[in-house]
Amino acid sequence: RVLLQDSPVPASDTYDGSLSLELPSGDYRAVLSSRGFAKAVKSFQVKDSGIELKFTLEEIASTLVVADLTGEIINLPPYYHGALSKLGLEFDNIKLQSADEPLIEADLLGYETLIWFTGRTVENALSEAEQDALDAYLWGGGKLILSGQGISKSLGDSRFAKDVLG
Repeated sequence: RVLLQDSPVPASDTYDGSLSLELPSGDYRAVLSSRGFAKAVKSFQVKDSGIELKFTLEEIASTLVVADLTGEIINLPPYYHGALSKLGLEFDNIKLQSADEPLIEADLLGYETLIWFTGRTVENALSEAEQDALDAYLWGGGKLILSGQGISKSLGDSRFAKDVLG
C-alpha cells in the first residue's frame, strides 16, 4: 500500500511491487506498507519531468504486541511474551507512551497478528485514530486480539464497537 501523506491522491495498492502514478509538481511524503514488512517513509519532490523511486522494505516478525498504557506506570504483562516465546513465534512489541502519537494504519499493516493490550484504562481505551487504524488493519486482513479492562465501557455504542468488533 502506498499512501501520499497530506495529499489529495488516494492510497494505492500494488500486488506486483510496482506502481505508476501521475502527480502534479510538488513535495510529497510516501508511506509504504505491506504484510510481513515494516513501513517505509520517504520524502521526494516531483518537478516538471518524471521521477522514479525505489523502496526496499525490511522484513518484520509476524506478530506485534502493543501495550497501549499511556499514562500508566505498569509494563506489558509477561504472559504475552511467555506465551508467544513458548509457541516459538517471533514478535515485536511497543509500549505507547503518548496519546499524541498513536500508531497509524501503516504501522500495523505489516503484521499478520496484532495483540493490543489497554491495561486498566476505563476511559478512552482506544482513541479515534487508533480505532481508525485498527479498522483499516482488520479490513486489510489482519488478525486482532484486543484485551483490557475498560474497552467495552469506553467504546459503548460506537461505530467501532458495533461494526468492527461486533
